[in-house]
Amino acid sequence: MIDNVELPHLRSVLNLVAQIDPTAGGQVADGLRMAAESGWRQGIRPLRSMVAAGLDLQTIEQAVWATRGFEYLGELPEIVAPELLEVLPPQDCLDIGAYPVSLRREKVVVAVVDPTDRTVLGEIRSRFAGLTLDVVVTNRDALEAAVSNLEDAAVTDDYHDDEALTRAAWLASTEDQVVASGRIADLADLLIERAFLSGASDIHIEPDGDRCSVRFRLDGVLTPAGNHPGSFTQTLVNRIKILSQLDVGDRRLPQDGRASAVYGGQTVDLRVVTIPSAWGTESCVIRLLHQTRVQPRLASLGFSRHTGSRLEQLLSLSGGVVLATGPTGSGKTTTLYSALQRLTTDEVKTITVEDPVEYRMPGMLQVQVNRAMGFDFAMALRAILRADPDVLLVGEVRDGETAKTAIGAALTGQVVMASLHAATAASAPVRLIDLGVEPFMVGAALRGVVNQRLLRRLCRRCRLPYAPRRSQLDDAGWTATRPDRLWGARPGGCEVCFGTGYRGRTVVAEVMIIDDVLRTAIIEHAEPAKIEALAVERAMVPIRQDALHLARHGATSLEEIARVLGQGAD
Repeated sequence: MIDNVELPHLRSVLNLVAQIDPTAGGQVADGLRMAAESGWRQGIRPLRSMVAAGLDLQTIEQAVWATRGFEYLGELPEIVAPELLEVLPPQDCLDIGAYPVSLRREKVVVAVVDPTDRTVLGEIRSRFAGLTLDVVVTNRDALEAAVSNLEDAAVTDDYHDDEALTRAAWLASTEDQVVASGRIADLADLLIERAFLSGASDIHIEPDGDRCSVRFRLDGVLTPAGNHPGSFTQTLVNRIKILSQLDVGDRRLPQDGRASAVYGGQTVDLRVVTIPSAWGTESCVIRLLHQTRVQPRLASLGFSRHTGSRLEQLLSLSGGVVLATGPTGSGKTTTLYSALQRLTTDEVKTITVEDPVEYRMPGMLQVQVNRAMGFDFAMALRAILRADPDVLLVGEVRDGETAKTAIGAALTGQVVMASLHAATAASAPVRLIDLGVEPFMVGAALRGVVNQRLLRRLCRRCRLPYAPRRSQLDDAGWTATRPDRLWGARPGGCEVCFGTGYRGRTVVAEVMIIDDVLRTAIIEHAEPAKIEALAVERAMVPIRQDALHLARHGATSLEEIARVLGQGAD
């Protein structure tokens, strides 16, 4: 590090300081030299003495690294080529202490905080293998600022831009005029467009006495989006039923439908559910599925460096079952699709069985189950296995027959990927056994489990720093050294985050890879606690620790971790 510069090199450093900062030349340089020499006699390193004498630290850093032949960047570019971020994602930059600057022809420029760290250099060389590496130097503050800008520009599920936010605000301001004029059809169209522009995943229209309540699900949390006269409720729901080709005359039974719309060149699928209510009118939920928002590459999903590398390791294994677990809305489908994109090539036949098919993906056969016709997951799987697939995706393992068929397919050599409702990675094999699969078959077929959740990211525009209390850290399961500062959401938020204090979401996960020891524990029908303890011994980082890593870097809050994962150390 620069603090290790010794007195004999001081003259060359100061000469460069004078070139970088003319105000440090002449008598100022002499004064700095005298301060450094005096500090040296007292056992204080020269650079500390120079900083104490008033010289800017960044100027010293630039000069010191220049004497060692390195270019120094006090600021890093905010725009980085996507192909560089595929290799070195933002979440890895802070962990490694490196930042991809540019790529020209076969030469990649990477800025590092400490170019003398051989581990960091080895990691960078392995990631950019085949390219000529040019290392420059930066400082930690510049690195954190650049990563923060990248995260703001490309957060998972965060597709807002200034133009979209402005139009969403304008649409909200015109709602009262539309309601006053009684244009219910226009109100329905306006609500859907506003939800899309706001980045909402769902619209909830609910009768509430003499009011019609509208809420958007933003970043996984329901947020009030309007209240209208109760007399509008059924008319508004009818308009949406017409759009999704449902029976307007039938209010007695739930109905499911779908429609599509295009906003700003982006196609949005609308999945509609209507449910009769005690108020005599129907409630309606519209799920917005953005066809252009599928993230096909694992590197862009936001997994931490350690978790992402274990996931890549898991996908490199041949045959067997890979499970994605977590509650509804935890991003399992996106992870599975991204993994499929990685595995699917011209030489590989991939077939999916889904209910419903949420995204159309090229290069694979996607099958929609039809329960009304008796074509369920188990029947679809039995038919598909006769079609010679290499990779299978089962949208959800819900029953014993589906579980047994999927396990059987994996034992014959196919790669089977599936989602399963389980609270932890360690409880997933126990869940399969509870569904009726024999323990020895689960142990033989299961290759690994990805258990994940989505955490809201703090809004970078309005987040607030605070000093955490020991009790807060204990409740969160914090075992590392107590931090001087963490970040939290500002009450009331700002216009960018719609008053929530959060904007966008990112994934946290734990990846359990099955080895011989874990396989034996599964066959012996061990409890989830024992399986988890063995998995942690084998380098699995529990999901809570993965989440606390984000909190350390100001990406999320302890309150958000507690909301999603509950309190208490794992």
